Amino acid sequence: MRSFAALYDSLDRTTSTNKKVAALAAYFAAAPPDDAAWALYFLTGRKIKRLIPSRVLWELTRDLTGWPEWLLEHCYAAVGDFAEAMALLSDRGDEAVPVDLPLSRWITERVIPLKDMDAAQQREAMRRYWSELDVSQTFVLNRIITGEFRVGASATLVVRALAQVAGVPPATMAHRVMGDWPPTGAFFAGLLAGAASEPALSRPYPFFLASPLEQAVETLGSREDWLAEWKWDGIRAQIVRRQGAVFVWSRGEELLAGRFPELEAAATHLPDGVVLDGEVLAYRDGVLPFAVLQTRIGRQKLTAKVLSDAPVAFMAYDLLEDGGADIRERPLSERRERLKGRLAGVSPRVLVSPEVEAPTWTGLAALRDEARRRNVEGLMLKRRASPYQAGRRRGDWWKWKIDPFTVDAVMIYAHPATDGAPPSSRTTPSASGTKASWCRWPRPTRASPTRRSWSWTPGSGATRSRSTGPRARWSRPSSSSSPSRGSRPRRGIARASPCASRASCAGGKTSPPRKRTRWRGCAHCCGHGDGREGPQSSAVRPKTSTSTEDA
Repeated sequence: MRSFAALYDSLDRTTSTNKKVAALAAYFAAAPPDDAAWALYFLTGRKIKRLIPSRVLWELTRDLTGWPEWLLEHCYAAVGDFAEAMALLSDRGDEAVPVDLPLSRWITERVIPLKDMDAAQQREAMRRYWSELDVSQTFVLNRIITGEFRVGASATLVVRALAQVAGVPPATMAHRVMGDWPPTGAFFAGLLAGAASEPALSRPYPFFLASPLEQAVETLGSREDWLAEWKWDGIRAQIVRRQGAVFVWSRGEELLAGRFPELEAAATHLPDGVVLDGEVLAYRDGVLPFAVLQTRIGRQKLTAKVLSDAPVAFMAYDLLEDGGADIRERPLSERRERLKGRLAGVSPRVLVSPEVEAPTWTGLAALRDEARRRNVEGLMLKRRASPYQAGRRRGDWWKWKIDPFTVDAVMIYAHPATDGAPPSSRTTPSASGTKASWCRWPRPTRASPTRRSWSWTPGSGATRSRSTGPRARWSRPSSSSSPSRGSRPRRGIARASPCASRASCAGGKTSPPRKRTRWRGCAHCCGHGDGREGPQSSAVRPKTSTSTEDA
């Protein structure tokens, strides 16, 4: 766990792609296979379902600190991340009893068994776990058990690092880690040794992603060198047909088993050893709007009415495997000819994406203007001689989307005032409300931030940004007219109602409301207004300003 937390921290502290890849490669080369397998599991976006309700961790933190809930809520609002706030608040300092248990044993012996415990047992287990970890390790553990593990490194960088350790091309490694696989030491060892390169029964291929066309279409060269298709508005997917079984995979590597039973049934008519790339569309005598398809997404039970109201089809535009052989390196023109032959007479629910015919770029642009009427997003332009690559590679596939609609608007925000009660007892907001106009203000930063969330509060024209992480710190405003440290706006403080002395409060503007509202008044100068709850320290309470000049 210590090594994995150190890796997480090193990824979080740099914006350099090369440094991220180097840190990942060093970890995978040195970590035991069992630990590396679980690390790969989390770093590629896979998650363990939330094992503990947030309320259990909240109550445990309250018991450990002995602080009232309103103060905990202020801390959470200032940090902005639940897992991080709990890690900072539960820090035992010198009282911690470090236990350097391997990551794999943490997961299999401690984390996963939490799901079979009742709330009291979970609370005691987490109390013990927190006492054995420092802040950074606790932060990572909290992220894992809450199902919110995120890190500043994409799956593409993880694949690059693994490929570097294994000494294989990144495209080969990307294929090896696709699909479902067990996070075990045996799998990871085979991944590096090459045993995992043999295609598993259900394993899909890495998706080839198009780049947006931002230059004039004529710069692509001769029109005859490019295949044009409609850019379908659906769910990108692959249909895998091997050894008599059918698997439908989304671009997000989610196995869509049972989601589209009519497609699975239609794909049984495909020959073995075939993998199709295409789009799941709402379809009835033509393409239906994506909103129709959305009625089926996320449904646990597909009734006969749902299947009737939102029928689907698979629009195939590439053939990746034929007769059990990987043909991605063959030119697109050859793959499409094979695709047409494989799908001829198979099923009306498995279609070949038609080519959009136009002899010139000007004629193609005119057809592109019909996209909205056809319920598509524009055109796809694919070089006929191109292989099927992995990930986003510029040059061979372009998406030529239609221009979006635009609107000129003035946006305001209205927020009902609250009665000052804590969130657990707050039920009905008062009838009064306030409007907040938005400008910019300094916010806390880290020494080497890698993730920034931008927001604005009333005041000066300075920018405020916030980076999350266990060592987030406050930065002083650079302007001499900025409020003092104690009066700087903080999230969750002084958010909601109009100030009683608006004339002296920076033009009467109030801070934007946040989810957890504690005080009501003007955030950046006087703290006027009612609804203040409990004694506040000067570190979090806005200081009183007595003059308009100070405000």
